[in-house]
Amino acid sequence: MPPKTQKKNLIEHFDDGILDLSLTDLVEVPVRDIAAIPKATTLDLSSNRIAVIPKNFPTSLTHLVKLDLCQNQLTELPENFGLLVHLKHLDLYGNKLTSLPLSFGSLKVLRWLDLKQNPLMPKLAEVAGPCLDAVQCQRCAKDVVTMLSTLQSQVEAERLRRQELKQKEQEQIELEAQAKKLEQQQQKKKKKKLLNNIGEKIGLKENGALNKSNNSYTNKKDEEVEDIPVIIERSERSLSMCEKIATILNSVLKFFVISTLAIVFIFFLVSLLDEETSNLAHNKLNHLVLSVRKTLPTPVIKQWDMIYTKYLKNVHITFLKRFQTLCLIIFQQLQKLYTDVNNNTNFIYVTQNLQSWWHFLWIKSCDLFRTVMSVVGSK
Repeated sequence: MPPKTQKKNLIEHFDDGILDLSLTDLVEVPVRDIAAIPKATTLDLSSNRIAVIPKNFPTSLTHLVKLDLCQNQLTELPENFGLLVHLKHLDLYGNKLTSLPLSFGSLKVLRWLDLKQNPLMPKLAEVAGPCLDAVQCQRCAKDVVTMLSTLQSQVEAERLRRQELKQKEQEQIELEAQAKKLEQQQQKKKKKKLLNNIGEKIGLKENGALNKSNNSYTNKKDEEVEDIPVIIERSERSLSMCEKIATILNSVLKFFVISTLAIVFIFFLVSLLDEETSNLAHNKLNHLVLSVRKTLPTPVIKQWDMIYTKYLKNVHITFLKRFQTLCLIIFQQLQKLYTDVNNNTNFIYVTQNLQSWWHFLWIKSCDLFRTVMSVVGSK
């Protein structure tokens, strides 16, 4: 059947529940026309030029029991192919399939499957087997459906896990936002309370001053108003002190990190150049650390051990591993660069010329020095 006549009445190809459209030169599947024959439980589309199965094929033809798609040009099946839940017999021989959709695992009643002469991925080809006879095709149907059903369950479980993780992260973000909002409200209340206390103090002083003379009233009010800048100045001093402490701690932390990096890098270079020297230096450093540790009080040592084990140990180990990996990568890149430069003919040529010129200049300089010394000696 030519592509232009696909909408032609297909009744003439229908007989006893079988719709035979094989060898009709089909390029596209006439899904609507086929769906108009609901009694066709067997569909034969073999030996055509079909390259794509449309997405509405599984949704419109769920009543199919037997489907023959062999000797076509299919490269993939639609993701919803598993909706053909009544399918018992499927022939995909001689196509260009490399994989099957995960929904294929939903074909629980599939009893016969032929996948030979398809460029399947190694794992799928191993499970499918050679399909050389009916027994092997039956085993192929069972094993392939089982594998894809298991894989489908794993993918669904992973999807649910990620969805749950994303939901927990969203809940955590919301809780943090609520906590931040509550903290801001508490800070506002504290500021408001502080201002109210200052206002009450000023009001009390003003009420006490009303019983005195007008001059005394004015002086007292001015003094209480002057208390506000003092309170503000004390707050600013406290904030300034906190900022200084934070700056000092930040500087100490930076110094500690940079020193650690430098020591680790030096030990790494020494280990590359001389392993014996590296081990000796490492032992001396351990001895020094143990000596310093013995001088510290026991509570301090226990507190430090607890903090290190609980918070810093994993970070320390991960940092050392990653830093060592980084150093190895840098060393390998430098070694590669050195090899590339030494293998560069232009660089070798320039180097040889420079060496020749250097030897020439050295010889001439020696001759000149010898001549000068002989002249000076003759005089």
